[in-house]
Amino acid sequence: MLLSGPFVPTHLVPESGMRAWAQPDGTGPAVARLDPGLDVQMLDRKGDWANIACANGWTAWVDGRLLTAWSAPPPRSRLVTGIELRGLSIVSLIGGVAIVVGSLLHWWSVGGIGTTAWDLPIAFVLGGDTGDGFKIGPVLVVAALVLVIPLLTGRKLPSFVLLAVALVALGLGGAALIRGLRESPSLYPDVGLILTMAGGALVASDGLALWPSRSS
Repeated sequence: MLLSGPFVPTHLVPESGMRAWAQPDGTGPAVARLDPGLDVQMLDRKGDWANIACANGWTAWVDGRLLTAWSAPPPRSRLVTGIELRGLSIVSLIGGVAIVVGSLLHWWSVGGIGTTAWDLPIAFVLGGDTGDGFKIGPVLVVAALVLVIPLLTGRKLPSFVLLAVALVALGLGGAALIRGLRESPSLYPDVGLILTMAGGALVASDGLALWPSRSS
């Protein structure tokens, strides 16, 4: 007899293995011996007998008292998420550090002179003509500090928060890159800008990989 519907494991064969019969009658010869730890689906129960199905659709009767309830294995650690510290992914932590450190290093360089995110006004980078106004550096630091909230609360950040932090780093970094290239052909992006955008990319990858599990 074959399983008619989809296979859904409900029990495990004990570590000693077990014999299986075609009918709920142990006086006849067993038709097979099931391997230890095998996933099976219980279809019916008659006294101590259990009608089970295997993943290949084959069905048989076994001593139901010997079966153990099946439980789903723990989810595999996400490659992007990796190790966590009180709910904070190491990937996001590294990304946040990269954003902060990158803001302190040169974003643009020309003729041996460099400019950091703490020198660049947001309005100017976004296309304004003024060189005054609120600087990018503090914004990046505040955004990165949001990532350490799990260290204080022990609760994971929702994915949209991670993506918002990443958007700040990538958006401002990308705008600065475009503005710099437009301003002067001799101006080139330096290590700080690259590091900040790399940090934003790490945080973004973490948020995207965990969507939607962290948003719940």
